[in-house]
Amino acid sequence: MTHGDAPRYPLPRGAIERLRMRIADLRHRGIYRGAADQHQAIFVHIPKTAGSSIAGHLFDAPSAHRTCQDYLDANPAKFRRYYKFCFVRNPWDRLVSTFFFLKAGGMNADDRAFAAATLGRFDKFNDFVCDWLTPENIWRWIHFYP
Repeated sequence: MTHGDAPRYPLPRGAIERLRMRIADLRHRGIYRGAADQHQAIFVHIPKTAGSSIAGHLFDAPSAHRTCQDYLDANPAKFRRYYKFCFVRNPWDRLVSTFFFLKAGGMNADDRAFAAATLGRFDKFNDFVCDWLTPENIWRWIHFYP
């Protein structure tokens, strides 16, 4: 290294995305905009737990599948200060619901493409559980995330 060269340090994984989220929040365009800031409450919508209905009734707004980590990364101070809540469901019932929801077309084209590519070979739920369901595979699509 010559004099005047700044040392190069690798950025931690996800650092740029966290910075973008924080800047968006400062500009009131981030994930806290709307209901979260208005009510000082964070609703963590776990897929297939009636989250869309709950968000619609409580906040008169659509929900997003954001994790606690997303909110924490966007603004740690707000995350500590705001009330946080979610609704959960029996994991088995949620899995059955997710499988048939995706097999029926899901919410959008991405869900349909995932279902066609991944679930299309399973006619029976039991086969899906025995042949596909693994701790690694549940992270392949948001509706399966724990």
